Amino acid sequence: MKKTLAIILYVLGLAGNHCYAACNAANAVDGEIEVWRDGVKVSNNGIVYIYATAVLPTLTAKLTGAPSGTVVWTLDQEYTDGNREDGPSYGPKSQSATLDWNINASLNSHFIGGKITVKLKDDDIECPFVFYIRGINPSTNLVYTYIGTSPWYSIPIVKTESTTRQFASNGCPLRSYDNGFGLYQLTDPKPTLDQLWNWKANVDGGKNKINQAISIANFWMNAPLGSPSKPEGGQRVQSFTDLGYTLPVTDELVGGITFKDGTSKPIEDAVAIKIFNSASTHYCYWSRISKVWGFSRLNARGENYVAKVCTHAN
Repeated sequence: MKKTLAIILYVLGLAGNHCYAACNAANAVDGEIEVWRDGVKVSNNGIVYIYATAVLPTLTAKLTGAPSGTVVWTLDQEYTDGNREDGPSYGPKSQSATLDWNINASLNSHFIGGKITVKLKDDDIECPFVFYIRGINPSTNLVYTYIGTSPWYSIPIVKTESTTRQFASNGCPLRSYDNGFGLYQLTDPKPTLDQLWNWKANVDGGKNKINQAISIANFWMNAPLGSPSKPEGGQRVQSFTDLGYTLPVTDELVGGITFKDGTSKPIEDAVAIKIFNSASTHYCYWSRISKVWGFSRLNARGENYVAKVCTHAN
């Protein structure tokens, strides 16, 4: 059955009318694709932007003219950069040709980005329409408010990792040489699609990684004697065992921040910051040979990551 076809996707971009060339060539339909958002048309291969407030545009597809019968909608997402080979599909959604397809509902609250292909299957002919989703960086105030001030180095880490950017200048997720993505440059575990395209999800993942680092740092420094995975106890416990009394960790001034026992910035904070950076050695340790506190300040690249972060806290 021959139909007049137009796919209307409510997206942000450039206006334009486009014939459904592939389907017209197959003589299956006679019409055009129109792409919309907020009453503004976009062209085929146009760009849609995720809002800086981390809101995905409302995407809707429908047939115009006098459609009848049943059609099947699908959406394919493709993004390849670094170690990314993202290609999930959404749908199929079979419904009356007279009904609008709510694409966002089929995404199940997930964010997508990159190359987006919407397909409509009509009388065994698949008619694709391609557009692209990119992101807009939020303001620093918006990011810092969402991150919060606890722990105190949460925001300095973002400044160090990404200069408070989720997206590069082309609107794609900011990527590091080791395939870290977004504000917190999430690397391991491999970030999700949401963490690539939704800056709030990236912050949530970064804060979760910080909390894990805090837990590891506290265990490293303070694990009780006889702990299953550390029977000799943490570094402070080993110090007490060797000396018979509590010896405070030597004050450590780094990047303008002093880590000092009995303050709001104990050495455990420096240990956690270095752990966030996937350090192979911990920042502070007790030498059971020399009976003194020691510091392993550099990471595998010869950088003092803790100093970098602390510099951004001033």
